[in-house]
Amino acid sequence: MALSDWLFATADATHRIALERLTKLVAQWLQQERGYSNAEIFAQLEQDYAGQSIPKKISSAERKIINVEKTKMKKNATPMRQVRHLAVEN
Repeated sequence: MALSDWLFATADATHRIALERLTKLVAQWLQQERGYSNAEIFAQLEQDYAGQSIPKKISSAERKIINVEKTKMKKNATPMRQVRHLAVEN
């Protein structure tokens, strides 16, 4: 919530912010408001900006296991619309 409040005060918006601008604003917030170093900020934002949800410090075997588990979870997930219909039927 603190980030959202800061974004609104700084950018006069909390949505419709271009990804590059949002990345720069988050970096600015982390440095000014949270005291992170530039190296810490860069490492985390680079990973997030690239769409990497798996930390880089794990082995390729562990990465494969995580990806397989994510795929299983997606396949077993029931869509919300269907969940609502199933709840009504019961």
